[in-house]
Amino acid sequence: MVKSHLKRINAPRTWPLKRKKEVFVKRPFPAGSPKENSLPLMVIFRDLLKKVKTARELSYVLTNKGIYINERKGRSIKDSVGLMDVITIPETKEYFRLLINEAGLLNLVKIDEKEANIIPLMIKGKAKLKQGKTQLNFTNGHNFITEKDEYKSGEVLMYDYKEKKIINHLKLEKGAIVYFTRGRYIGRTASVEEIKDDSIVYKREGETFEVPKVSSRDYTFLVGNKKPLIKLAD
Repeated sequence: MVKSHLKRINAPRTWPLKRKKEVFVKRPFPAGSPKENSLPLMVIFRDLLKKVKTARELSYVLTNKGIYINERKGRSIKDSVGLMDVITIPETKEYFRLLINEAGLLNLVKIDEKEANIIPLMIKGKAKLKQGKTQLNFTNGHNFITEKDEYKSGEVLMYDYKEKKIINHLKLEKGAIVYFTRGRYIGRTASVEEIKDDSIVYKREGETFEVPKVSSRDYTFLVGNKKPLIKLAD
């Protein structure tokens, strides 16, 4: 049986927790995003936003006032919020995106209502279906069926949840802007300078550096072309 709690000392290092303050922390429900790239609502509302102090308070808010994750109503204090996901708090009209900062810790960036409808979806893989359709599988566990077969793994689709449509298709090409989710440049952005056979050259603040292609997708997330399409820092 899976335990409902997780020892703080064993929690992912990306979680912004005081390790010695208490012994346990709520274990999030399994979701598409890996544990190190996601947080349970309890940690977000108690430790990051500091809007509640206890699980009972958060349960009350979920039941009576509502909290939404990517337009889906939250049901449990253990609901998981993944990297790039958006949290909406209708009562206060606040919107936040879960990102990772330069210290390697998951954090929330406050965004406006217009951007709250948009979530970047990175393609993890795809499968051919009947009648020529293609199913795209994303790194956050979501999937999408399309009539077109023009997308590749590692590319990112900017999806508008309100309009239920793709509003941008980001490809790995010169000038593309990537957001580093691991490694030396974690929490920072860089532009693609050159794509070689087995590596990618990036440029950031006048400095160029090279990353092996095989590991680039695990370290980066496409967020724009020439400039980011979403807010990445306060």
